[in-house]
Amino acid sequence: MTRELKNIIDGLVFGDGSISANHRTRVGRVKIGSMHKEFAEYCFSILNLYSPSEPYFYPGLKGSGMWDVQTLHHPDLYEMYLRWYPNGIKIIPYDIEFSPTMILLWYLGDGCLSSPLKGNARYMYFATNCFSKESLETIVVSRFSEIGIKVQRITDDCRVFIDTNSINNLLQYMGGKSPVSCFDYKFDIEEWRTFVPMHQAAIDLKIDYNRLANWVKQGLIEHNRSPGGKKVVFTPEQMDKLSKRLDSGELPREKGKKRKINC
Repeated sequence: MTRELKNIIDGLVFGDGSISANHRTRVGRVKIGSMHKEFAEYCFSILNLYSPSEPYFYPGLKGSGMWDVQTLHHPDLYEMYLRWYPNGIKIIPYDIEFSPTMILLWYLGDGCLSSPLKGNARYMYFATNCFSKESLETIVVSRFSEIGIKVQRITDDCRVFIDTNSINNLLQYMGGKSPVSCFDYKFDIEEWRTFVPMHQAAIDLKIDYNRLANWVKQGLIEHNRSPGGKKVVFTPEQMDKLSKRLDSGELPREKGKKRKINC
């Protein structure tokens, strides 16, 4: 099993997928269930090495139902079963890798991004309700931290909320868009949120935050604001211009130095 294929299966199983096993023959199979046929077909395509079944619709009550895809049994998948279900109970494997592929598939299955129609604040969480809070704290939080993503909190029902300032970074880490149109809404974020917030700009440019805020207040540098004007953000072009002005000495990084006036 390749590293990429392992990440694919980990992402699917972390989300809506599961693995069953035949302990006598030591083989396992991956099963995915989704309300969306398009996502089921996508899972079918990325699991083709294990000869998955064609998506099959199981009708439910009042017109609801589920599209099901499952692979053939294979020894590789038995090893994956032992990682995820060491005692017959689903856990988070300690060796799980938080790659763009793994997180993307996990997010498509169990992630949520709040609607822009519900106010100015946005939130993102992963529905990790079936796992222990301890495992979320020791594995999930630390793995997110390794890729520069901050977890805001873990709720009593064990949902993992991503810090607001990390939402766009995580979306971009996953590729910035959904591979299937049925989940486009999970990447639907306003353009201004993709820009660099002032606190991050100060870090990236290696200058004092208060100095940067003062330049904004004086109107010395180009910037944008969120709807309502509360948050200051910078486009990539504005960041590039500001960086060049700092490098030229026109805007001094150090306190006490005067601005260089170009005549």
